[in-house]
Amino acid sequence: MIMANVLMKEFPVIVLRNRIMVVVSLCVTVILLFLQPFSFGFYQQKALISAFGYGIITFMGIYIFNTLIKKRILKLLSKWIVVYEIGFIFSLILFIATLNFVFTAWMGAVSLKVNSYLSWVNITFSVGIFPTIFAVMYVRYRSVLETKVDEDKNIEPEQRMITIRDMASSTKLAISPNDFVYAEIRCSTLYVYFMHDDILRERHFRATINSIESEVCDDKIVRCHRSFIVNVKYVDAMEGNSNGYKLYLKCSNTVIPVSRRYTLLIRNLLDEYAIAV
Repeated sequence: MIMANVLMKEFPVIVLRNRIMVVVSLCVTVILLFLQPFSFGFYQQKALISAFGYGIITFMGIYIFNTLIKKRILKLLSKWIVVYEIGFIFSLILFIATLNFVFTAWMGAVSLKVNSYLSWVNITFSVGIFPTIFAVMYVRYRSVLETKVDEDKNIEPEQRMITIRDMASSTKLAISPNDFVYAEIRCSTLYVYFMHDDILRERHFRATINSIESEVCDDKIVRCHRSFIVNVKYVDAMEGNSNGYKLYLKCSNTVIPVSRRYTLLIRNLLDEYAIAV
């Protein structure tokens, strides 16, 4: 009963960035090349090619599941729970194991037979089951701790507010980072958009966009253009190509441009928060 309750607990959505996937794949390559586990020495002269082959397969498997499949699944579910994460990881392991088996058979190390495949998958899961469960439980535990820390921080909200001051008067506005949507500078006037009572509000000031950027202590609020700063929490999608990208918001019809210098930053953040790109 306790285990069933744990499996149904909400689990933080983890969408790996590309550089993390590259690091994991390189680790697989290095381990196979230098430690040579599971009779990897069989490859001898082909060791380098084989190690990089397994590394590339690992990257492909993680990329397909992490970037393509998981994002689509998330759009169909109201929340992500522990059992979904475990099932997702085991599906990923099975997928990578299958690709590795085909690659190994192509290299001539195993025969392309059902019994060989089942044996291969059995070894893969035997090795992966305990690290997988441990990793999921650890992330869940960390998530609970971080949630508690965030709740403790909210006891003193004054320390976390974004304060915008008008340079021509004593007018100022304090906004919670969670309510800040975006800000735009037009003709030396700073237009600030934020949520209040579930309605998008607007205020304008004689101020610079840098004045907000210097106040921000939340990694979800970032500069995306010389005239815009945005909270990616409110981004619904990003569209475009190398000639220019645009952000579409959930609570406004405004289309926000993304400068080339900020494209990589924005894409990584959107990947992290599983927002369509």
